[in-house]
Amino acid sequence: MSEADTTVINNTTVIKEAPPPEVTKTLSIMTVLWDWFDQRDVEKHLVAIFTLALTFVTVRWSMHYADVNQARNGTDIGLIIAAINVPMTALQAAVIKWYFGARTGE
Repeated sequence: MSEADTTVINNTTVIKEAPPPEVTKTLSIMTVLWDWFDQRDVEKHLVAIFTLALTFVTVRWSMHYADVNQARNGTDIGLIIAAINVPMTALQAAVIKWYFGARTGE
């Protein structure tokens, strides 16, 4: 056994062994998959799509809420809808800015 095969930790000699082939194969597959995701910026696309879908759901809820509560005062309905949509709009603006900034390398 050579010195390259051992390491001393806290006065204890630890023998370095190669991982089993199935572990090496799994790590290789994970590395390839991660590289594929990283090269295509999949997470950026997923976050942007999720935010746009969330915006769609919020707008649909707003229309449904306004339709169901026609007997209420219009100002009350508008304030409740604004309380939901204003933070959603700010979130959407931040995500879209981040998305296009990440695509241009800023």
